[in-house]
Amino acid sequence: MGLIMNVDDAIALFIELWHQRDPQGSLSPIQEQIFRRSWDGSSYEEIARDLGYSPHYLRQVGSQLWQVLGWLTERSVNKTTFRLALAEIGSAAAHSDSPPIFISRAELPAQLYGRTSTLALLRNWLDRDCCRLISIRGVGGVGKTALAAKLVERVGGSFDRVIWHSLFAGGNCTGLVEAIARRYPKDIPPPTGSNDRVAWLMAQLRSRRYLIVLDRYDALFRTGERAGRYESESKPYERLLERAVVEAHQSCLVLTSREQLANMPSVGNCARPARELKLSGLLPAAACKLLCDRGLQASPAELHALTHHYAGNPRALLVAATLARQKFYGIVAPLLASDKTFPAELEDLLGTQFARLSAGEKTLACWLARCDRPTARSAMRSQLRSQFPGRNLTATLDSLQARSLLSEGGGTCELEPLLRRYLRASHPDVVSNRQAS
Repeated sequence: MGLIMNVDDAIALFIELWHQRDPQGSLSPIQEQIFRRSWDGSSYEEIARDLGYSPHYLRQVGSQLWQVLGWLTERSVNKTTFRLALAEIGSAAAHSDSPPIFISRAELPAQLYGRTSTLALLRNWLDRDCCRLISIRGVGGVGKTALAAKLVERVGGSFDRVIWHSLFAGGNCTGLVEAIARRYPKDIPPPTGSNDRVAWLMAQLRSRRYLIVLDRYDALFRTGERAGRYESESKPYERLLERAVVEAHQSCLVLTSREQLANMPSVGNCARPARELKLSGLLPAAACKLLCDRGLQASPAELHALTHHYAGNPRALLVAATLARQKFYGIVAPLLASDKTFPAELEDLLGTQFARLSAGEKTLACWLARCDRPTARSAMRSQLRSQFPGRNLTATLDSLQARSLLSEGGGTCELEPLLRRYLRASHPDVVSNRQAS
């Protein structure tokens, strides 16, 4: 089923890349331990506990390690993304006629909790409806990449070509063109000019049946502006998506993104349409199964409380399970009673997404974080008229919703629960004086 890299292969590739740049380059013992444990998904706190170092020191060593790897791979790399970066490079080097899977073993979940029907829906969109574009959207940690990886694992064999391309650093289509050209050097020669990239990619989509996953597509969008606006250099991707929907071909692009496309390409009568899946947190039964499989000691009521506490977000639940094991011997009750702070790993996850918001979105998100219940739009208009004159309030709400950070229904709005908890813990000065709206 293609190439799935293990940690020993990854380390060997890392050293090979390093020696190409610097023959004296090598991993220190502590760097190798951080690499191996991070590959398995361990947190710095878990590594520190097992190795006897402070988490702060390991974060410093890890930061230097990811900087070196970023220099070697010419990618933006961190503890979360380094596996995919190495898997891409390793797969590109292993030329073969069989469809490659550009995903590390760590990105292929052994069990996809509570996503059976969702995975079946995606397969129907691919197999039955022959969709040309599928967007999987949701808040950070909800499982978009894991779902896309499992989809590729299940259906990749029915495609002629499978490409997994991560966009953590944004950019234009050059990286995607180079990834395909490296992997398939005997196919259509790559373009010589920058203006031909999109045309070349479209020719590829027509020549063979491609499944191309563009992971973290939201990295192409501008920071500090409303959702879904492309950076100037990323405009080629916008053109690629537009053409991929309306022009005839046999391939499919699958996007994972925290933000909705500002203008989701769609053709009403198109036989192969564009579709979007909004991915939400796990339902209680699936979330409780995930927690039980981590060996936690808890009553059904406590597991449901923990699930509600983290809005069914798989990444957050895994962090909570780790905290329970580290601090409370796997017992959930004291974790629920003492959880007054927001875990550092989740602060990084939500803080990154919050930092991307426009000034108006940050103001509104902090205001909504004070509310304990869904808030009527009419009440918001009357209280925020001076801060959001005219239609600014509606536009800002729509943008937060497009970022998967807002839910609406019955004329009311509510901030995504995990973001609300993050803001209350990390920005108490701006979300104090909670409102019971």
